[in-house]
Parts: sequence; C-alpha cells; structure tokens
Amino acid sequence: MGGGVTGQQIMSDPTVGLQASAFHMREVLDRYGGDYSRALSAYNAGPGAVDPYGGVPPFRETQTYVSNILGGRTPAPPSQVAMQPA
Repeated sequence: MGGGVTGQQIMSDPTVGLQASAFHMREVLDRYGGDYSRALSAYNAGPGAVDPYGGVPPFRETQTYVSNILGGRTPAPPSQVAMQPA
C-alpha cells in the first residue's frame, strides 16, 4: 500500500480497503513474530495498547474481538508458528 492512499479511498473503494487491511495485518503479524493474539490485538486497539501489556490488553472490546476471530482458541506460541514469506 503505502503513502498515496487516503482514508476516503479506503472507506469508499472495497478493493483499496481490503488491500489496506491486509497490508496492516501483515505489518502487525511481522511486528509480533506471528503471534496471532498480539497481532489481532494491535490490529484492533493499536500497538500502543498491546506493548505495555505484552499481549491482549484488558479492554473488553479487544478481548472479544480476538476471541471471536480465534474461535476461543489460544494460538500456538510464536516459536511454533510457521510464517509464510510475504
């Protein structure tokens, strides 16, 4: 994605929105070494909410978001997650 995409484009063009979302998810997955719980938390609440807690922050919305996406499962530790090349 990169610098030329505006928030208006993301909101009004589904293709641009999906590309921006996928790009952002890849960024947080890379940042957190493939740890799905932390990546989803950062996607939802931002890295500034995740880093101080070292994981899912104690925010009901974020905890529900992560649980819903992971189907109530706890992901494998990052060392056991096979990352695919970008």
